[in-house]
Amino acid sequence: MKGRKKDDKSAKITRGTYRPDRETPKEVDLQTVRYLTKMPPIPASLTETSARKLWATTGTFLKENRFLTDFMVTILEDYCLAHQELKLAESQLVDASSYVTYLPNGAMQTNPWVDIRNKAIVRKINLAERLGITPNAQMKVKPINKKEEEEKNPFDVLMRKNG
Repeated sequence: MKGRKKDDKSAKITRGTYRPDRETPKEVDLQTVRYLTKMPPIPASLTETSARKLWATTGTFLKENRFLTDFMVTILEDYCLAHQELKLAESQLVDASSYVTYLPNGAMQTNPWVDIRNKAIVRKINLAERLGITPNAQMKVKPINKKEEEEKNPFDVLMRKNG
């Protein structure tokens, strides 16, 4: 291995350079994740119809696959806002009918809506990856099979056999 070897804890204590705040914990205490069982209401910030439909369809998909948590709701809202911004920019570009605008001195400039659209596309793709709704992310996740989940509980299996 290249680079300097890591000193063990006793060597650091001897030299007086040991810092307990830099010690990595052996066990990480993860907070329990609370999956949402109901879809939250559509945020007021989503004013466009297609963004509201996207909220409903994507949110339902995440809820059914037990991916929807409190944290994911804000990412889902940002994803729908990026979609809304993308649709607005595309409609403005259609109205302008040109990707180029002219400055008062006659110089050509890219229409500002092109940059807004491009940034919205990038944001939407990044947020889709975070939500786990890209094809690549879906291939990594094993779908939940309710029968397997029920069979994991030995009491349920026992009740079915004796029931």
